[in-house]
Amino acid sequence: MPNRLQRVLARKDPLDFKNRRVTLFRKGDDIIYIPLGDRDSLMSFNQMQKLRQAGRNLDPEEVEARLDSLRGYTAANLGISVVLTTTIYGTNYAIVAEQERTDLKDRVGKLVSGYIHEKHLHSPLRALDEEMSEEVLPTTKDGEFLKGIRGHHPLPKLSRGVYDPHFVYQMTPTRTRISPSLFPVKRGGNVFCELPGSSQATRIPGASIYFQVPSNSAQLVFSYHIQFPKVPKLDGDYPHIEEEYIDEREVTLNHAEDVFKDGRLELTLQEQGLLLIALKKGRLTDTVRKLEKGEPRDYDAQNLILSEAFAPKKRGIVTRQSIPLKEHVKRYQPKK
Repeated sequence: MPNRLQRVLARKDPLDFKNRRVTLFRKGDDIIYIPLGDRDSLMSFNQMQKLRQAGRNLDPEEVEARLDSLRGYTAANLGISVVLTTTIYGTNYAIVAEQERTDLKDRVGKLVSGYIHEKHLHSPLRALDEEMSEEVLPTTKDGEFLKGIRGHHPLPKLSRGVYDPHFVYQMTPTRTRISPSLFPVKRGGNVFCELPGSSQATRIPGASIYFQVPSNSAQLVFSYHIQFPKVPKLDGDYPHIEEEYIDEREVTLNHAEDVFKDGRLELTLQEQGLLLIALKKGRLTDTVRKLEKGEPRDYDAQNLILSEAFAPKKRGIVTRQSIPLKEHVKRYQPKK
């Protein structure tokens, strides 16, 4: 790793994290979620974790029944995940973060994901931008990060770290669904947020959702394709037309994750912590690589375990916390 890259990118006080429980229910083909309480009844991170642990005793049939009732299902929290894909030298890949999950005591390849702070419950795309800027860190050979852009909206910068002043990576929404049986994608529904005391529901564009019984939680899922640095063409009368490619600046895909240390959370850089899983007809295969210095290098995925996002679901409800990549590929391999 170049010396210019700092190991600790940011420090956070866990007491700054506040959240609310959410109640979710189905309305036709749609899912509506309502944040509970007011600013005087916010949960701390530890309170949220205790509610998540209660999921071990949940009955999935009860969760499904509540979702279909006027009462709704009240989850410990609403999280956010991103189905990320990219294309390198003509091959399509899913980008998966390899991470230790201390609460579940396992190590999995998971979607880029995190908790939604209560201030973003009504605007989860802002939470998505923050999560992307923290976890997905394309890095040049000179040790500079590439800043991300979602559409025309720049992602926030980390408080520490040097950014390349000339190049960015771009996020474009897609319909790729490598997480099986999400609701309401399969039935063409939408996800809405309804604020307490309001009869108006705001549509969350591009969102799908699943419900994880073991952690008593719900997870919003968005899908984006990322494109790496672009350079202007030099020929003709259109010098600003751009051409996509992995350039000689040798991009490496790094990852960062929060590590609890001395009572604080430290956002810590993980070298090449993002996996590239090759796609075939939009489905995962057993070919796994890492992007290092512009080259996709083979990765031994013999025993790779994926998170619950990749496990089978019934009407968007998952009861497992993980699934081996081998099992996932066998179960969801493309039809010939």
